[in-house]
Amino acid sequence: MLRFHYVYIVAVSLLLACSLSAQDTRGAISGNVTDSQGGVVVGATVTVTNTDTNTFGKFTTNSTGYYEARLLQPGNYSVTVDAKGDRKSTRMNSS
Repeated sequence: MLRFHYVYIVAVSLLLACSLSAQDTRGAISGNVTDSQGGVVVGATVTVTNTDTNTFGKFTTNSTGYYEARLLQPGNYSVTVDAKGDRKSTRMNSS
């Protein structure tokens, strides 16, 4: 009987740990970068800046123009795209 309780306690502990680890307050910003004609912009540098803390991350668009900034803390963000041959574009308050 004692062995059953031990297994039960371990099983319940594992279930609680799994459900607690699923709780996350971080978010993500993602998108596709296109030019004024709607064409995909490959290799653009995307800078995502937390305007509350002034921390930032730099990302590069892939072959479909897609970028993703993951595991971001809650806050206000600006997103700046810099592509060779095009002007720089910034979008504020991406929260």
